[in-house]
Amino acid sequence: MPETDITFPGRIFAIGGAGKELVYTMLETEWVLREILRPKFNRSMVNITIVDTAIDEENYDRTKIEQIKKIINKVEEEYSSETGSADKEIGRIDIEYKLITKEMVLQSPFDLVGIGDDIKQSTGASVWWINDDQLGEDWLTKVMSYENFSELNFSKGVYRKRAVGKAIYYKALCGRLFDIDLLTSTKIAIVVGLGGGTGSGMAFDLAKKLKNIQPTSNITLFGILSTLRESIDEKANSFAMLSELEYASLNRDTPFKDIVLVPMEVTQYPGKQRASHEHEKLLKQFDETFSYILISHYNNPAQSLFEDLPYFAPFVIASPQLVRYNVESIKQVKDELVETFQDKKTSLAAEGKLYTTIEKFIEKYTNEDSSGDRMTLQDEDKSFIEDRFSSFKMVLEHDFFKELEYNSVKNLKKALVDGIRGSGSEEIEQWISSVKSEVDTMSLAEGFRDDIDSDLCKIMVNDIEMIERMKNVLGRINRVHDSIIKDTLKNIVKADESSLGRKLNQVRKETDLLSDQNKRLNNEIKSLDNQIKDYEEETKSQVTNENQKWYEDVKSDIEYLGSIDELGEILKSNLKNLKSELNEFVSRINSYHRISSVDAESTHTIEDILHITEQKLNTTGLTYEDAGLIKRSLNDLKELKKAYIKAGLKIPIIDKMLGAILPTGRLKEKREAGNRYTRKKVELNNNHVFNVDGNHINVVYDYNIDYKVHEKTDNITKKIVEEVRGSYPGAESNLFLELDGCLHDPARRRKTNIEQVILSHLGFREKMGEKRDEMGEKTSELDKIKEKMEAYKELENKLTSLTADLRGHSRHLKKYHSTIANIDRTMKAISGAKGDSDEIRYLIEMQPTDIFKATAIEADINKILEVESEVRTLKRSLQDGIGRTIDNRYNMLVRRVFETKDSAKRWEKSKAMLSFVSIADVSPEFVKSRQMIREAFSLVDANYSDWRCPWGDSWGVGIVLFVAGVFADNIRSVVDPKSGYYESYKSIEQNPDKIVFFHHSYMLENGKFVKRDKIFNLEKEEDKIRFLQNEKNIDEMLLNNYEEMELKKCL
Repeated sequence: MPETDITFPGRIFAIGGAGKELVYTMLETEWVLREILRPKFNRSMVNITIVDTAIDEENYDRTKIEQIKKIINKVEEEYSSETGSADKEIGRIDIEYKLITKEMVLQSPFDLVGIGDDIKQSTGASVWWINDDQLGEDWLTKVMSYENFSELNFSKGVYRKRAVGKAIYYKALCGRLFDIDLLTSTKIAIVVGLGGGTGSGMAFDLAKKLKNIQPTSNITLFGILSTLRESIDEKANSFAMLSELEYASLNRDTPFKDIVLVPMEVTQYPGKQRASHEHEKLLKQFDETFSYILISHYNNPAQSLFEDLPYFAPFVIASPQLVRYNVESIKQVKDELVETFQDKKTSLAAEGKLYTTIEKFIEKYTNEDSSGDRMTLQDEDKSFIEDRFSSFKMVLEHDFFKELEYNSVKNLKKALVDGIRGSGSEEIEQWISSVKSEVDTMSLAEGFRDDIDSDLCKIMVNDIEMIERMKNVLGRINRVHDSIIKDTLKNIVKADESSLGRKLNQVRKETDLLSDQNKRLNNEIKSLDNQIKDYEEETKSQVTNENQKWYEDVKSDIEYLGSIDELGEILKSNLKNLKSELNEFVSRINSYHRISSVDAESTHTIEDILHITEQKLNTTGLTYEDAGLIKRSLNDLKELKKAYIKAGLKIPIIDKMLGAILPTGRLKEKREAGNRYTRKKVELNNNHVFNVDGNHINVVYDYNIDYKVHEKTDNITKKIVEEVRGSYPGAESNLFLELDGCLHDPARRRKTNIEQVILSHLGFREKMGEKRDEMGEKTSELDKIKEKMEAYKELENKLTSLTADLRGHSRHLKKYHSTIANIDRTMKAISGAKGDSDEIRYLIEMQPTDIFKATAIEADINKILEVESEVRTLKRSLQDGIGRTIDNRYNMLVRRVFETKDSAKRWEKSKAMLSFVSIADVSPEFVKSRQMIREAFSLVDANYSDWRCPWGDSWGVGIVLFVAGVFADNIRSVVDPKSGYYESYKSIEQNPDKIVFFHHSYMLENGKFVKRDKIFNLEKEEDKIRFLQNEKNIDEMLLNNYEEMELKKCL
């Protein structure tokens, strides 16, 4: 912390464009604000008034001021929170903005007309130079006709017309817009550009007003000299202003204690309209030096050197330089790294999100070809990955990181080399996997040097992980069959913003095509479905009709089959009864021993059963041939039994005896009975109703009614089936078997139909199969289209929803790579910024040897200067800077020293003062400045002084050389024979379309302006001698060179 408190002027008036820009730059300089606001026992208080007439610049000005106020508030809050300053007060900065053209509702020069009496009354002016009857009745007409004066609207100010600037100031005074309260002995700085209309038009009168308010105030004018490349009007203004300042000084009428002129010729600034980037760059350097001029002036312990200057040489030339270590630039590079690391983190996060989305999309919406274990990459994919991998390697190869000695870079580079060597391959895919494996096992035993080192390591580790993931994702994408999806997903991976819209349109176009196909297929399926339904209905109707007709035709047969089935069961019962009756009949017959008993045996019951059976069969069309047979067998059985009985009767002995000679009647009957028995036995056995075996008779009759029924059923069924076969020959054969089985089955017979036969004959199943196959194909195709549509719709949604991520990833990645790629270029530019001592500029930059030490927290210039080599380097740079301030190209002096040819007389009235503004523990004595400057200006020791202002930024040394006792003719800007101020003024004076009084301000209120007649050339001996005589003679000579011009005579 400096031991002494800094001194600032209590009031600063920045008037016009040049003045306000210099003050803006000063207020944007943080160390300046901090010194003003720093808590002190006797706090600094600075009141700054910005005055302008340019209406178009209001928004810019107000924005600028608000930004500065925010910085002020921030510093105030910081100081307020600090402890240990209870007895100290925070400084105060008040900023007031006066756009007087707006405050007065001044829109054109006509608003300055007709107010002369008010102006005279309120300001004490004798003449209102815009329009006054004292100047002639046609004065206003003449004034308005020149230089399109009547068309001015003050949007850009007063267009380099000092007389108009002064007129606006006077109108503001009339409106009490400049009521100012000044403290006793207030130091006041007025900052203006001499070439403008507003600042140089108002400065003199404002200073007079301030002096009237507070006669003890010390007012310093800081006037910026126009460059020789600026417009004729600006240079004419500068000449008129310098002439007026000189004339006022000669007449002891100046309100200024000091007049500090600041050349900016080396910027070669041609004016705002024609300025190039290089001009603006040098102008910015120049603006930055103004803070050092102001602080050096007000913190000069040798203030007496500015006093007692000759009246003819009232000017002080201030020539600044800034020697600065480029640490802030390097820190800015590091800050850019921190910022671009955030870009990279944002990019990596967005990239990971993109890959996750792609992976999920592939899993859900695509048929990823999983054949083969290895995911192949196309050449374009490899090329893309190689570019990304090259960018990864590029980061590790920068000298900047080597100079910072970052351990992350050292270890990652080793992992890179080992990984590539260990892969044993020339394939980029293998390199990446191998390098990632090396990175995964990497250990930083030495730790990180700072947070950037740590962040860089994390980013690079994440980067190689993401590169491998990108490789894998591209491999998966290559397995996708759909070319549009594949290309689109690759576009997302490659973050190709340029084709994003085109791909989105392509996906949408394809979606529209799929939508059309979807509609077409839906229509076709619907149509096909209708065809199937129609065909089914038509066929069903046809089958139903034909089936009904068939059934009607065979109904009787079916019913007949049913009756046969029912009869069969009845007949079975009858036949069972029949057999039972036959057995009982046989049993009874067997039991008889008399013929009468046999004759008496009735067959009626059996005959009834036979009759019923015969009738039943007849009703169904069946014949029963066995009824007669059974009846005959019954009679035959009775006859057999009777024969058996007769044959078994005993024959009397006589008959036996006689029978040997001649058979008797009884014997014959017996023999005949035996023969009849045998005959009947044969017949009965042949009839198979009864079986006679010896004396035993059995019933052997068995009538197969099932066979009869089945035979009849088979015949009818066969007839029905064959008729159907004949009607529907195209039907499948198994259906006829099924029909036959159905007709044979009583349980199913009544439900018999031939619908399937008809359908088969019609080829219904085949035709339906074909249609259903077609339907299946179309449905399958539709399903695929729907799946594809769903995938495309989702792809479209992803493209839309991921646009921000994709663009963010792309832009942050490009910004990161661009920043990293430009590090070397930036560092080379920083390193080379010092340039040669002959290079024209206001800034000498140096790069510290130990960058890491210089950029460490809490480091400053004194930390660097602990190294002896750095001290030597700084010393050389400071000597170069002083050399520039001495250089006439910077200070714009015609001659630093001049004398007569015979050396009898020599200019010895110059005074030189050198200031260092810096926290660095270096002073002008450190570089032996006294000898350099005294020799350059041929000064006696009493006319030289130097001092150090112990304030400034952390890394710079401001150098300001004040040369006092300068007269106008020793300023090259004034006397340059080609494009100097005087030449510009004369060209306007000689131009019939111009009026020279527009460029004047001083004495206009008295109806006059002062004009310098000629300039003197210090290269000429006679002119040189003029300035080597005594001061009184010089004053008289110069006063005789002026003429007070009557306004009314100038038009």
